[in-house]
Amino acid sequence: MQRRFDVAKLRSIPILEVFRMLGEVPLRQSGKVVTFKGSDGLRAYPYTNSYYCFAGKRGAGDVISLVVNYLKTDFVGACQWLADTFNMWEYSSNDKKSYQPRSKRAYKPALNIESNPQAYGESLAGLRGEFGSPQAITYYPAAILKATQKGYESNSFVQACQNVIPDVSHEDLQRVIELYQIGTVLNNKLWSGAATFPAIDREGRCHTIQIKQFTADLHTAKWDDGSQKVSFIHSLLIKHYKSSGKQLPKWLSDYQTTGAKLSYCLFGEHLLPLYPENIVGIVEAPKTAVIGTLYEGLSDNPDNILWLATWAKGYLKKLLPNLKGRNVILFPDASPDNVTYYEWQAIADEVADLHGINVIVSDMLCGIEGKEDIADFLLRKSISVYRRGQQAEQIPEQPPEQVTEQLPEQVTEQLPEQLPEIAALISVLGLEIITGEEIKPFIDFEQEEKQRIKEFWQQYEGLPEQTKPNPEILIVQKMLKAWGGEMDLQQARIELPVRLRQYGIEASADSALQLAVKERYIYKHAFKYSLAG
Repeated sequence: MQRRFDVAKLRSIPILEVFRMLGEVPLRQSGKVVTFKGSDGLRAYPYTNSYYCFAGKRGAGDVISLVVNYLKTDFVGACQWLADTFNMWEYSSNDKKSYQPRSKRAYKPALNIESNPQAYGESLAGLRGEFGSPQAITYYPAAILKATQKGYESNSFVQACQNVIPDVSHEDLQRVIELYQIGTVLNNKLWSGAATFPAIDREGRCHTIQIKQFTADLHTAKWDDGSQKVSFIHSLLIKHYKSSGKQLPKWLSDYQTTGAKLSYCLFGEHLLPLYPENIVGIVEAPKTAVIGTLYEGLSDNPDNILWLATWAKGYLKKLLPNLKGRNVILFPDASPDNVTYYEWQAIADEVADLHGINVIVSDMLCGIEGKEDIADFLLRKSISVYRRGQQAEQIPEQPPEQVTEQLPEQVTEQLPEQLPEIAALISVLGLEIITGEEIKPFIDFEQEEKQRIKEFWQQYEGLPEQTKPNPEILIVQKMLKAWGGEMDLQQARIELPVRLRQYGIEASADSALQLAVKERYIYKHAFKYSLAG
């Protein structure tokens, strides 16, 4: 006689019962979330039969992942433990009478939490709701999503893109709208013309649809009280049905209690299976993801970034595990003292290895005052200018030029024929041609300059290593700022090594130029340079 376990049935074991067998005691429930006594950061979600440890010690996932992380075992070991603990083994043999079909072996929990709450301690008495088998999540019907996909001539987001980005092609804009399934709110007094951004997962299920109204300059519109004009389709529908005295459709009634949440799914997540080779770029707002795609180019090219959004910076920790196995660049918004950058870096350090994600965090917007994101950075240029800059990124290795130094006498003899105006000027002014060796070196620090460099580095003394800025990038940023964000490659080749050496950093022209390219176009090549560095 052989025994075996059914993984699907093991995953259906109520997660709170698994927690109990592992010694965790539920403390309270808030909505659909259960916290545990003495376990900071541990959360269970009975309706989805999953859990998440915000402290990063116990991982995240289903009941099998829970056992793997608690008992430090592998997948098979976790399944065997669950089958032993909850009497879930299935037996078979050549004797048909002794074989019990899997479909008839219903799971019988070792303990029913509702009938015996004392087993979970007195703290369980205050829990709200029922615990048992997880309830199905309610999603938007496909017809609701489809109904939004029209009216683009009055869509505030689409029209603003055409106003603010004058060289955006109609074909690219139409393709991006189709890819992300952006829509429009019509026939609504308050929201007419607002753009809709759906949260669609890998299986094509629509979790929710965000509504956002935009101004003509592509910023989020605001109400008179200063709050942003943002809502959701289900909220508008519920208000409509209630105001008209009509009964809610069943899906909408169910959605109020078991609806999929915005924090379950990235904006654009449904594109991940379509573009498995692209590096994934993560930003906060759907608007920024769309603009990134318009500038970077469509993801049909595997060298282009696939842009997704977390909806809000606070959702990153929940949503990052959805990118398991991918190469990811995080683009945090600018913030005072670079707080958002450090928060996202901490989340990346905590979550990435656990879920097999290769993550780096771009510091492109660090040090920028005020609220700014990658979209603001891109919109300073036209698409054509930006893409020309991209083509200049790949700088071919060039052999050093063979320079034959000419003596002053040779130069003087050739000037009248080659540059008669210069020769005449030299003669009138009584100038003398000298060799390069006679020129005083460009880098000749005076005491005042040395003091300035010393003060520059002193401001970073005492900082933890992980928070110290990259000195080369700081200097390159200063130069790019001085050049107005534009980088002339020949100018950079000459000036960058000089400026770096002024701050005590030795760098060749090629390496300094590569650094400038990296900083200027970090959102394109950050992952590649991270591996190389």
